[in-house]
Amino acid sequence: MSAATEAAAAATTGARASRGSAAARTKKAKAQPTPKPTAVDIRIGAEPRVDLLPAEIRTARKHEQIVRRMIVGLIGAVAVVAVAVIGANALAFSAGFSLGLEQARGTQILQAQGKYNSLRATQSELALVKAAQAVGGATEIDWNTRGTDLIGALPPGAAITNVTIDSATPVTLYQQSTVPGATPRVASATVTITAPSLPVVSQWLDTIGSLPDVVETDAGAVTLQSEGSYKAIATIRYGVSAWDGKYLPKSGSK
Repeated sequence: MSAATEAAAAATTGARASRGSAAARTKKAKAQPTPKPTAVDIRIGAEPRVDLLPAEIRTARKHEQIVRRMIVGLIGAVAVVAVAVIGANALAFSAGFSLGLEQARGTQILQAQGKYNSLRATQSELALVKAAQAVGGATEIDWNTRGTDLIGALPPGAAITNVTIDSATPVTLYQQSTVPGATPRVASATVTITAPSLPVVSQWLDTIGSLPDVVETDAGAVTLQSEGSYKAIATIRYGVSAWDGKYLPKSGSK
């Protein structure tokens, strides 16, 4: 066999081997799972950009933004404080204005009251007079009524010949009894009568003890007169209820 024939045979054999190995690779590829395609961000027509700024410049820009925000916050705080100060001043001005109005109104009221000064002075004097009357007349007794009671207590044939009165004053106390527990006394009347007989005198002494406001009676001397009549003396003492209180304020009065 010639060399050309051997070379052709070798080429044919190599081609067959190549086809066999290719078929084997194809079968092996079909046996393995096909991987999913990966998404690729493809921008068609985008302008290509490249950030060539140094990191120091970007950091400086961030710092500038922070400083601007701080400045804005400071300006806002100052604005809030300014508004608060203005509001406080407005309230103070309003309060001062209201105070001035009230003071002016008070002055007007005082001026109006000044027109009635004389009336108030008269009222004060009248109140002072009433108080003086209440003090000065606190110990007054209606002796006219007491005299009427004494006359009404006389038995038939008897007559009053003399009456002596003693009573307390606003500055002098009436002498009290030394007996413990005795009823307070404020005045007394020493009465002298003439009677035709002793029984008439006894009847009179019994009657005067029951007169209004009488707290005690003391019988004095009984003497026989030349004409046959009897002279009798008795001291009648009155209690606190004998005061008439006409100058004292009445209940419910102003």
